Amino acid sequence: MLRGSADPSSEKTYVLGVDGDGCLRGIFADDRVHIAIFGYPGTGKSTLMFSLVLQHVVAGEGFLILDPHGDLALKVLSHIPRHKWKRVVYIDPSTAYGKFRSVVQLNFLEYRSFLEKQIVARMVMDVLEKYYGRYWGPRLDMILLNAIYLLLEGAEGNPSFLDIYNVLTDEDFRGKILTCCRDSKVKRFWTVEFKKMPRDAVLSVMTKIYRLVHEKLIVPIFDCKRSSVNFRKAMDEGLFIIVNLAEGKITSDVANFLGSLILAKVYMAGMAREEIPERQRKPFYVYVDEAYRFTTLSIREILQSLRKYKVFMTLAAQYLGQYRKEVGDSIPSLCNTLICFSVGRETAERLEEFFMPVLDSRELMDLPRYHFVASAIIKGRREVQILETLDPKEGKNRIDDVIKASLSVFGREVHIEESWNIYSRARMSLPRPPVTPIEYLILKALHEKLLEREAAFPERVLTDKLCQEKGLERRTVLQALHALIWRRFVNVYGAGLLSISENAERRFFLPVPSGPRGGGTLHAELLRLGCSDLIEDEYFLIFDVGAEPPRKVNVHGKPIYLARRLPDVIAYPLYRVNGKIHPLLFDVSRAIAIEAETEPLKYKARAISNFKKCMAYMLPVRFIVPGGLDEALRLARVLKMEGANIVENVKFNCKAGNVEVVGIDLRRHLKIKVSRNLIRNSGYGSRESYL
Repeated sequence: MLRGSADPSSEKTYVLGVDGDGCLRGIFADDRVHIAIFGYPGTGKSTLMFSLVLQHVVAGEGFLILDPHGDLALKVLSHIPRHKWKRVVYIDPSTAYGKFRSVVQLNFLEYRSFLEKQIVARMVMDVLEKYYGRYWGPRLDMILLNAIYLLLEGAEGNPSFLDIYNVLTDEDFRGKILTCCRDSKVKRFWTVEFKKMPRDAVLSVMTKIYRLVHEKLIVPIFDCKRSSVNFRKAMDEGLFIIVNLAEGKITSDVANFLGSLILAKVYMAGMAREEIPERQRKPFYVYVDEAYRFTTLSIREILQSLRKYKVFMTLAAQYLGQYRKEVGDSIPSLCNTLICFSVGRETAERLEEFFMPVLDSRELMDLPRYHFVASAIIKGRREVQILETLDPKEGKNRIDDVIKASLSVFGREVHIEESWNIYSRARMSLPRPPVTPIEYLILKALHEKLLEREAAFPERVLTDKLCQEKGLERRTVLQALHALIWRRFVNVYGAGLLSISENAERRFFLPVPSGPRGGGTLHAELLRLGCSDLIEDEYFLIFDVGAEPPRKVNVHGKPIYLARRLPDVIAYPLYRVNGKIHPLLFDVSRAIAIEAETEPLKYKARAISNFKKCMAYMLPVRFIVPGGLDEALRLARVLKMEGANIVENVKFNCKAGNVEVVGIDLRRHLKIKVSRNLIRNSGYGSRESYL
């Protein structure tokens, strides 16, 4: 390693950290190519990238940060000098709403040449395949590929990503484009083969695309014919592109999808540099945290190709196994510099050869926090050094000021109906499950084992059970299990025995909390019994114990109740495609609220307020009341007068405004549901079932 500030050489260097003697150590600019970083959460990966990025800021060198958490992005913004604010391209879907009302727009189907057109189609298909994972198949591939080619060949000007859905659903739109399409194979597919496909197959594809193009938070980014920032120009001019995809703002699956598309644009922009002489290509640096979430199989080609166009990648992950096997096997050999913080056994053993004889695999596993070992090719020779990260801390900028300056140059104003803006803010504030579906299923299986008074579960038996009963892939189950062990939700004993930790049991499976909002034991019991079917159906339940009334806001002369208090329970179902569970996605679009009313007839106003609160969140709601049919029926009539649409089961009628009323007869152990009835005289019927 180069001894940074003490080295007499005037050659430009990038500082990585400090050695045991307190001397700065780094790599020469000519040797600073692709970097791969590995390490457990909290060991210092983001701090190292932060330190490297700030060196680009000082030197005025262009870079892109893809941050799925948001902390790194905001810390970098806090350090950028005021005179460089206009060089910042801040990409964050949430800026379309709230105080900014402006967003950087990106058209992922735009192209400038025939060659770019082919790259666009291939890269977008790679991203879609990664997004749908195991649900990807030949038919889905065929339909989406031909939809993209039809848009690229037939649409006037640049089509937008939202047009993919229109091709599938709007015959007039599709027919108009077909008249301009010059590709005979594409025309034949839509005029002959597509019409022969089963209706359910087509509907399945439509459903998959619908979930993307109607994700309200990201539609403003997609809804354009021309991007508001030219990535190729950004590279050549040394702009600072900062992408904030924090999961608190958007779901992880949407963040992964959007991030993958942005990396595809980086690749296309880099390849377009072929037309300028090599000496005129300014280096551009790309930093991707949790890179496995955004990289497709094309990353191998990307790393090989972009190097000669001076686009250099830094990919950070917790361990090699997070990447697809083909990608994980390639990354160490394609990156000149490997940096390893504390890692697990498998990663340590696979990377050991790059760090010997300085450290062996055992020592790689035992590195202290914020200490790492770097293995870099310096002047054609691999050198290894143990270093400690530099921590620049947070800067003094007001981050909102930097964002406003950036959006004034690269953002476009977004006009969103005010009423939707209120709804979206409320819906965005809903808590989301802190674990993925597959992690929840693992914890649920271990919890059920605990209830059977069997504390431990053999790892092999658990993985076999989930693979066979839930149709999950073994590799996916093992990855989720590894994450739960690291988060200390699962305990590991000798001989591969597993058990749920006390922390996880307390957090996810303790009896229903009663909370301060009234009802006490009865309130908790109503929720327990009223949610029993949801637990059986593997919904993830989030209980609330807070208390704050909704705030009435007038929009266009109509009262809207903007709730700051959450429902008693928010229930998220698993996302299923053709009956198969998606390991990473809860079906947020089918979330339901549950409210327990211990005295609904005495406190009608509270029940009405809770209904309107759930309406503000755009959630259907199940009300649970003690007693029999009479109590449930009277509450249903009260809510109907307030605009509720009474349904028998909100799980299957999942629309805002729908209300299910369930009476719990604790004495007879009966659950009584009020249902809509066509009989004019009664207007309502009921259905009883034993608890």
